[in-house]
Amino acid sequence: MRRALFVLLLAVALAGVAAPTTASVLSDAAATASAVAPAVPSSVGLRAGVGVADFSWHVGSGSGQHSTEGNGTVGVVTGDPVDPYAQTTKQQPSSGIQSRLSARALVFEGSNGERVALVKTDNYLAQDLLVRRAAQLIDPALRLPHDRIVMSATHNHNSPYFSSPAAGVWVFQDVWDVRAFEYQARQIAEAITDAATSMRPARLGATTVDFPGVKGNVAGRGASSDRSPYGYPRDFGDHGVVVLRVDDVSGKQPVPLATWTNFGQHPESLSGYDLVSADFVGPFERFVDRETGATLVYTQGDVGSSEGPSYDGPGTQRLPDGSLRAWYHTGFAQSERFARLLADAVVAGWRQIGDGNAQIPFTRDVPVSVFDAWVPGPVSHPYPAANACSTDPT
Repeated sequence: MRRALFVLLLAVALAGVAAPTTASVLSDAAATASAVAPAVPSSVGLRAGVGVADFSWHVGSGSGQHSTEGNGTVGVVTGDPVDPYAQTTKQQPSSGIQSRLSARALVFEGSNGERVALVKTDNYLAQDLLVRRAAQLIDPALRLPHDRIVMSATHNHNSPYFSSPAAGVWVFQDVWDVRAFEYQARQIAEAITDAATSMRPARLGATTVDFPGVKGNVAGRGASSDRSPYGYPRDFGDHGVVVLRVDDVSGKQPVPLATWTNFGQHPESLSGYDLVSADFVGPFERFVDRETGATLVYTQGDVGSSEGPSYDGPGTQRLPDGSLRAWYHTGFAQSERFARLLADAVVAGWRQIGDGNAQIPFTRDVPVSVFDAWVPGPVSHPYPAANACSTDPT
């Protein structure tokens, strides 16, 4: 009965979602029944494609973890803004979009014929159920089932996140909304489909750029009640920005196609605005796209423990012109300032690859392998402590 009720609710909710184009998606039944074509080794080397889809759910939904708490649906009684479409359950409705969100996909077909999709979303968390639903919507002929989709969320705190049916997430976000879930799945499928259907011969090079002084560990250092130390210095962490450059080599001259990068930094610059925003990731993408002529696909690194200094926090630096180097809960201007610095580092690495100074020079001989496994751990911390190895009870 519970399963039947869920299916009924899902059908009712999806009835209000615009039908996707037949060119980009198949029905669930067709996706399940169709056999996935085997990989065919390529005689010409690496191929790659990139796709972008809008990811900005409706204004009026909650705008993420930094939304103001309070149910807009009962605004007539409480005096709060009214939410006639019931797009929020525990958060105030957002009042606008400061910068649009996106789903971005970089699809590779290796020299061995295997494929993989590297996907970025402006979600709070990466959601396995969302990946599986998106995979159902992708033509099986594209050979990208769910275990070939590597999902990365930017961990944005200012984007609507209604994609998780896990109640624990609702403490920080709003309650699961099947309408938003299906919208996001279709946008992810669209980005992947666009990338997979536009692949061309490509070359790939990679390097790492040192980028210190902009982030710190959340936990810091301290002592438990028994005076045993825990944590680690704020400046400990991975300060390398990984840059991967992909060029289209189908013509007489190589043409920039895509940039993939990885760096750990909490997108938590903004709070108290009730606006949907891509945080620093939005201007960061804009800067890199414009200056390289290639689409940036950004993946998050050690985000759970990495935040920049706040206005009055440890590690804050004041520049000669009096401005502060602070990125944590510091507003739009400082967020964009950080995006500019990070973009400069990525562009520098991108140019190093083009100049032949990369750690991994350009190559087309790139086989693709995907390993899908459940990994337990960590063995070193088998019990839930209070914070950063503190011996105090939870």
